[in-house]
Amino acid sequence: MRTPNKTHQELARPRRFRWPGSPDGAEVEVEVRWSPRRRSRVGIAFNSSGGLVVDAPPATTMDEVRGVLERHGRWIRNRRRALEENGGPGYPAEYESGALLLYRGRALELRLSSDAQVWLGHAHLTAPAGDAKGEVWRWYARQADGVLGHTLANASTRLPWVGDAPRWRHHFMSSRWGSCSPRGRISLNTHLVKLPDALIEYVVVHELCHLQHLNHGPGFHRLMDASLPNWQARRQGLNAHAGLLSETPPTRVG
Repeated sequence: MRTPNKTHQELARPRRFRWPGSPDGAEVEVEVRWSPRRRSRVGIAFNSSGGLVVDAPPATTMDEVRGVLERHGRWIRNRRRALEENGGPGYPAEYESGALLLYRGRALELRLSSDAQVWLGHAHLTAPAGDAKGEVWRWYARQADGVLGHTLANASTRLPWVGDAPRWRHHFMSSRWGSCSPRGRISLNTHLVKLPDALIEYVVVHELCHLQHLNHGPGFHRLMDASLPNWQARRQGLNAHAGLLSETPPTRVG
């Protein structure tokens, strides 16, 4: 039974508890936050310390939160294992000079300056010192327009059932790399622009295959085999970057 919507004070006060969801049996710290922007779906993401952050609609009970964690237990354990094997979350704790950032699989050194814009050098990325994190995220979003759009257009051309590239968008997501709606609209994670082109292609082809099979059944896997023969290896490579999804966004991205 659902409880009445929470007060503003309750919404502003997250709940924390420990959940036995680690691959080695250790408990995981869970922080539950209630978001009025969510209507039905509960979001799950990792924070930089390896704990779980749950964003839930205001009427969600703690029992329902625990039920969601149990149903997604395998996914949580796999993501946590990938994060640990990757040696960290994959993003800097602070956007300061010398920090390492990723762009299309390359490691770039962050340099801060008084310039008003972000610009890409041979092995570095220069950003304004005043709001480095926000400016870098906005730069990533601008790059994703072209990089993800180009990949989607190329894949759509060579996959016979697609034809014209479908409607699509990209935005920063904390729990998935992409999705395909029942109406055929594709959403891609802006964080993809940080990854090697082969992994970006895998996610794009994966979502395009959902235009034919809106599930992960045998038909979907056969279509993936025919469309991208080495997709399993690329999926493993993608899992190693799961930590990127846990980064806390800057105050303002757009």
